[in-house]
Amino acid sequence: MKKKLKLVKNNGKIKELQQDRAITLIALVITIIVLLILAGVTINIIINGGLIGQAQNATDRYKQAEGEELNSLDNIVVKMNIMEENGIGGNPNIPAKPGEPLTEKALPGDYVRYEVPEKNFTITTEQTGYTEEQTFSTADYTGLWQVLYNDDEHGLQLISADVVTNEKGLYLKGKEGYNKSIATLNNFCSNYVNATYATNARCVGTNPIHPEGTTDLFEGVDDYQKQHDMIRDDREEVSDYNAMKEATHQNTDGLHCINEEYWMASRRAFAYDDEGNLCHNASYSTTFSVVYSQKNGALTLKELLYINKIGSFSNRESYAGVRVVVNLREEVKTNNGTGEKERPYELVL
Repeated sequence: MKKKLKLVKNNGKIKELQQDRAITLIALVITIIVLLILAGVTINIIINGGLIGQAQNATDRYKQAEGEELNSLDNIVVKMNIMEENGIGGNPNIPAKPGEPLTEKALPGDYVRYEVPEKNFTITTEQTGYTEEQTFSTADYTGLWQVLYNDDEHGLQLISADVVTNEKGLYLKGKEGYNKSIATLNNFCSNYVNATYATNARCVGTNPIHPEGTTDLFEGVDDYQKQHDMIRDDREEVSDYNAMKEATHQNTDGLHCINEEYWMASRRAFAYDDEGNLCHNASYSTTFSVVYSQKNGALTLKELLYINKIGSFSNRESYAGVRVVVNLREEVKTNNGTGEKERPYELVL
């Protein structure tokens, strides 16, 4: 009963509390409505404003950049491995990784990159019989080389794919030019030895195993032929010439025709009777010549000395380019190339 009377007494206060609660509920509802409106606006901005798409794009770009970086690192590692294997960069004492012996891969006609040490040299008048000294540089030739022989009999021999003398040519003249032609041409070619890979060099047309040539004299029956001490024929060009024609792996026409004239270091001596017929070793007029290849690859002779049957003689001069043949060391290998002109074999030891 006391509680009831208290409520009656405080009836005005209760009404005030009820009014306050009503105001609080209305404020709460309004707050909720405002929050809902703000949430809707925010969601709309996020969706329609592209924030999600931009965030996704940023994620995708990050993943792409990460992938590209990994690929770049992988490529760098691969390149570093290749460089290490081939002795490039890093420790200069690391040799290039040796490949197969060139003797097991190269076929006659295949192209090889054979580097020649740069040097200048002189061929004297005593060697050639020519009126002037002739100077040359190994740097004049920057072309490739080709396999001429690769067998048990000859070993591995390369020939310059073109003349090494450019447009100059080497002059030979008269008795000295003829008699010393083999030695002179071989001496010329010796300047093209790269001792790292080759043992010696010779002129094409000499004997491929014994390139020094004969020292035997021409046996004329009369004193006029003997008194000039002329060297007899060599006739050694056949082996090289046939080998060049058969070296067809990269050139179906072989190696003999290069559209340039070049010496084939081999000698010819011919005697003629009164009617102009050949009569070797007879007592008639004699010509002494050195063999050379014409531009079309056909072999013929350049006459350097003529002695008639009464003993008078005339010196004649002529010139042609030089093609060098080098003998490679047995241990030479290759770590790159296919033998094609665009991808010649690269030499290593």
